Amino acid sequence: MRIDVNAFLGAYPWRRVPGTSPSAVLAAMDRVGIDQAWVTHLPGLFWRDPVEGNGWLLEAASREPRFRPVPAVHPELAGWESVLSAARAAGAPAVRCDPTFFGISPGFEVSLPIVAVSTLASQTREPIESRQSMTSRPRSASNRDHSASVTC
Repeated sequence: MRIDVNAFLGAYPWRRVPGTSPSAVLAAMDRVGIDQAWVTHLPGLFWRDPVEGNGWLLEAASREPRFRPVPAVHPELAGWESVLSAARAAGAPAVRCDPTFFGISPGFEVSLPIVAVSTLASQTREPIESRQSMTSRPRSASNRDHSASVTC
């Protein structure tokens, strides 16, 4: 199974980038042989509170079995723990936090609840190869596309 673990749905905020709708992402996945995509709501990464985009993301992912939602979480905002609960309930394989886009202070520290992280990780039914094994394997003609994919 080929999985794109870094896919985005939604428009880029500063210029028109084609192919960001769910149907366009599915077409691109078909074109390059991706079986599943872990998707994040792209516009939400540029908002001060990314949680607003998570609702749309979870709804879009629930309508398409090839999408696995990766909600965005901003740990400096009140109530960020509820994003972990919603992610777990939606079967999310991960959550995304981007300190640069969210403007998180360099010295900010957060301890994610181990139970939440391990519960999310356990929902991935098949083990993902380690980065070492992926990078040391020779590139074949069949995996030379530039998608971010992981073979399970």
